[in-house]
Amino acid sequence: MIKQTKHAKISATLPLSLLVKVDNLVKKSEYPNRSALIEIALIQMLRAQMDAKIEAEAAKLNTQAEIAEAEEGMQDYSDIVGQGGTF
Repeated sequence: MIKQTKHAKISATLPLSLLVKVDNLVKKSEYPNRSALIEIALIQMLRAQMDAKIEAEAAKLNTQAEIAEAEEGMQDYSDIVGQGGTF
């Protein structure tokens, strides 16, 4: 679920083929509107990037203390993004 926050109106240029796919998803009621679909997609992309960075750093860990610290950081991360993974 998307938290209610202030939003800014922007303009974006997309390939027509992509816009057709977006509109088809909205028509199928999978998303309420274009803005919601784009917002959700951006949140998922940003979360995936954050997860990849965390995983890359975790792969470098080699001591139990570092692993414990990373797990604590993951808890902080969960507190920030919430259980649903949204900002």
